Amino acid sequence: MSIAARFTDAWTGIDDPLLAAGDLLPVRLARACVQVLGVDGAGLSVMDGPGLRVPVGASDERAAAAERSQFTVGEGPCLHAHATGSTVLATDDVIAQRWPALYEQVVQGAGVRAVASLPLRAGRVGFGALDVYYGDPGDLGRLDLAAAGTVVTSIVRVLTASPGAADDPEGPSWLGSPGARRRGQVWQAMGVLNVRLGLGAPDALALLRAHAYATERDVDGVARDLLHGRLPLADLRLGPRA
Repeated sequence: MSIAARFTDAWTGIDDPLLAAGDLLPVRLARACVQVLGVDGAGLSVMDGPGLRVPVGASDERAAAAERSQFTVGEGPCLHAHATGSTVLATDDVIAQRWPALYEQVVQGAGVRAVASLPLRAGRVGFGALDVYYGDPGDLGRLDLAAAGTVVTSIVRVLTASPGAADDPEGPSWLGSPGARRRGQVWQAMGVLNVRLGLGAPDALALLRAHAYATERDVDGVARDLLHGRLPLADLRLGPRA
C-alpha cells in the first residue's frame, strides 16, 4: 500500500467520536502523521499574516506545547520552514545554537529533542507547516523525507478540499479548531493594546511576547488573562526574566 493510501486510511479510520467534528480534522491528520511516519508527535499550523501563526491541530499536548513555545519566542523551525519554503531539520543541539530562547521552552520545558518542519504549499503559495517531533534526537535521521513529503501533499489536499475552503468567507470549519480559537484571543488582546495603549500590531504582539517570556508562560495564556481581566495592563512588563 502506498504512503498516500496508508495516510488516508489512518486519518479516516480514527474511530473517536470526540474527534468527529469538522473543526477537529487537523487533529485527526496530526495523529495520522504519528502513525504513518513513526514520529513521537505532530502539529499543523497555518499563517494568518506575517509571523501570525495559527495552530489548527496537534497529536498530543506535548506537540501543542511545542507550537505555543515557537509562537511565544517568535522564531523556530516552523517559521523558518514557512519563510523559506524548505524543510528544516533540527536536533536539540541545532535548536540551542540557532534559537536559544526556544531551546529553553521546547527542549528543556516540553522535552522535545528534535524537530522536522515541512512547509505546506498550495501551488506556489505557502500557507503553513507540518512539524513532527521526537523525544530522542537520534531518531530524526530515520525520518523518511520522501514519505513525509507525500504526507504533506495529502494534508494540503484534504485541507484545501474541505467544505468552505474555497468559497466561504469565514473559511473551512477546521479554522475554528480549539487551538485556533485560543490563538484568536491573542489577536483580540493585540486589539485591546492598540486601543488602550496606541500600539500597532507588531508592538502589541512584542509586548505580549515579552511578558510571556518574562513570566515563563505562553502568549496564548497571557492574552487570555488580559481579556478576562486577570492581568491588568499595568502589570504587562518588558525585559528579561529576573
